[in-house]
Amino acid sequence: MDSNGCYPKLTYNAMETWTDFNMLRWVQSFGDVNIHSFTHNTSNATTLPTWVTEEGTDIPNFKALGQLSNPIIGSRAPFLEFNDPYFRELMSLNLTFDSSLVQTQANGVNPYWPFTLDYGVPDPSLCAFAPCTNQNYPGLWEFPMTNPDVSNVDNVMDPNITNFAAQLANFKANFLASYNYNKAPRGIYWHWRYLSTDNNFGALDTNKVAFLVELYNWITTNFPDVIFATESQVLQWMQNPVNTSATKLLPMFQCKNPFAVTPDTACPTGKITCNYAYDSIQVCGTVCPDRWPGLGVQWNWYNATNPNANGQTNANLTHWLSSSITNDGSGSGYVCVDVTVKNPNTAVAGAYLFTAKTCSKYAVIDPTALWSNTFVVFNEAFQNNTVNGFHQIGGNNPDNILYPNPTVAFPKNTAVQVASFCMTTLTGFNFKKHINYGIDFYSSGLNCEAGHCKVFCGDGYCNATAGETSTTCPVDCASWSCPSPSRLLSSSSAFLGEAKMTSNLPQLRQKNKHVCINMDVKNTGETTVKSHILTVKVCDKTASLISFSGYEQAQIQSEPNVYRQVAHGLNYLPGESYNSGKICFTVEDGFDMSKIFASVELDSNEADCTTETCEPTCGNGICEDEENLENCAVDCRSC
Repeated sequence: MDSNGCYPKLTYNAMETWTDFNMLRWVQSFGDVNIHSFTHNTSNATTLPTWVTEEGTDIPNFKALGQLSNPIIGSRAPFLEFNDPYFRELMSLNLTFDSSLVQTQANGVNPYWPFTLDYGVPDPSLCAFAPCTNQNYPGLWEFPMTNPDVSNVDNVMDPNITNFAAQLANFKANFLASYNYNKAPRGIYWHWRYLSTDNNFGALDTNKVAFLVELYNWITTNFPDVIFATESQVLQWMQNPVNTSATKLLPMFQCKNPFAVTPDTACPTGKITCNYAYDSIQVCGTVCPDRWPGLGVQWNWYNATNPNANGQTNANLTHWLSSSITNDGSGSGYVCVDVTVKNPNTAVAGAYLFTAKTCSKYAVIDPTALWSNTFVVFNEAFQNNTVNGFHQIGGNNPDNILYPNPTVAFPKNTAVQVASFCMTTLTGFNFKKHINYGIDFYSSGLNCEAGHCKVFCGDGYCNATAGETSTTCPVDCASWSCPSPSRLLSSSSAFLGEAKMTSNLPQLRQKNKHVCINMDVKNTGETTVKSHILTVKVCDKTASLISFSGYEQAQIQSEPNVYRQVAHGLNYLPGESYNSGKICFTVEDGFDMSKIFASVELDSNEADCTTETCEPTCGNGICEDEENLENCAVDCRSC
C-alpha cells in the first residue's frame, strides 16, 4: 500500500467484444474504465468512419449496460496503432486523453509527464508502433506509456519475467530514473490474462505475482511520498498541482477498498444474463437489450409487455412448429445439406424462422455457405465453445424482403426446401447425434431480421408448454452428445454425482416469507472428489433469490433462473456425502419446491475454472445421452 494506505489503482482499457458489463461497474468501484475499440481490429490505416463506429459504439453501451457511475474520458488504440482519424474521433467524443504513445529511451532518461497535443507530438521517439501525427489537437491530452523495460520496446505490455532478479533490477532502475529526475508518473501495463500461466485465464502465475509484489513492496517501503493513482487522477492533479502533504489529503487519493464490492454485487440494481445467438453477456439491471448490442447496432431495452416496441415484431404473432424436418446430407469432410420442411398446420404459412446447430467438437458450419434456392433470407451465424449454427428467416416474395407473401409460401403438408448449408465434419461426427434443427412457422410475413426476431424453437430451452418436444423442436429438446471442446474440467475424470435438497418447509408454512434449502452432495463414483460444479434450476416463479452460501456461486441464466456453484479443494471419498451450502428464497403462496431442481457434476481432478468459465456437461441446458431425469434433472426436466 502507498503512503495513504491505498492499494495500487487500476485503469482498465476495455473493448466491448467478450465484455461482461457488470465487470466494468466493478472496476469503477476502485479504478477507471477507458475505451479500447469494439473489436480490437483497427490499425494505423483505419479510416475515420470505422473509428467513429468502433469508439462511438463503446461509450453509450458501456454507460448503459454497465450503469457506470463515472464518465469515460480516456482511450487507448488497439496494438498502440493510432492515426489522425483516431485522434479526430477522440476530439469529437470530447474525451480528455489518449494513452497510445510509448516512451522507449534507454534507461528511461528524461521520462515524459503527460502533455497536451496542442502542438502535436513533441518527440518522434514516442511513436513506437505508428507514424507520428503531424496535426495539432488542442485540449486533447496524451498520457504516454513509459516502458519499464527499455531493452525491448515490445515488452511495454505484459513484461517477460524470464530472469526474475535481472528484470526486477531493471524495473527498479527505470523507476529511479523518474523518481530522481522529474518524478514523471510510471505505470505497469498488462492484459488481465497476463497473470495466468497459459496466457488464457488458466492457473495463476505465481512467479509474475511474486515479481509485482516484490516491486510494489520495494517502492512503498523506500519511497514514502509515492501515491498510487489512475491516469485520470494524474491529469486532474496536473491541472491544479499542490505539494505532497496537500496531495495526500485530496479526496481522490483517499482509499477505496477494492474488496468491498465484487463483480456480483457491483450493479446497484443487480445483474442479468442476456442470451443471444452470437453470445451471452451480463449487464447491470433487470432488463436485457432487445438485440445483441453489436458494433454499430441501435438497440432498445426489451419491453416484455410490448415486444413490438423493441423491434422483435414477431413476438406476438401466431406461430407454430413443424413436425417433419428432413435432409439429404451424407459423407464426411466438407458436407453440404439441403433441409426441407412440411407445414403441419391447416393455415398457410407465410414465413419461417429456422435454426440449425451442430456440436463444435464434431462439425463446424461454414457461415459463408448458408443459402436458400427459392426464398428471400436473412442469416445470422452463431458460435461459442460448445455449439455453432445459424438462424435463418425467410419467405416467398422476392419483391419485398421484410414482408413475404403469405398466400403462396407453405401450404399444408407441402414439402418445401427452406435452407441449404455446408459444414466441415471432424473425426467422430455422427449426423443423428451431432446436429439438430428447429423451425417456427408464421401465418404472415415478418419485418424483423435474423438476430432481431424473437426465437422460440431455437432459443436453447425446451418449452413443453408451447408444444416443444424432441420431434417438434429437436434443436431445443432432442438429446444429443456434445462435450465442450474447451471444457476446463477434465472430461475423462468427470462424472455425475447425487445432489439432495432438504428445506425448512415447516417454517415456511408458519412464516410464509422465505425458504432455505440445504444442498448435500454424495460422491457416487469410484474415485476421490477434488472439485464439483453444482447447478440449481428454479422453475417456481414465486421464488426470488436471497442468498446462496457455500462455495463460489453466481447466477448464469434467467427465465428460468439458473445458479451455478463451483467448489475447489475438496477431498471426499467414494460414497461420502458432504454439505455444499444453502440457497434461500423469498416465496409467495403457492410455492412448489418440486419445481426446483439440483444436479452436480463431480471431478477427481482440481477444477481450474470459475462459475463463469466452467462448462459442465450436466448444467449446460442439454439433456445428453448419458443424462436422465434422475442424474441430471437441471438439463432433462423442463419447467
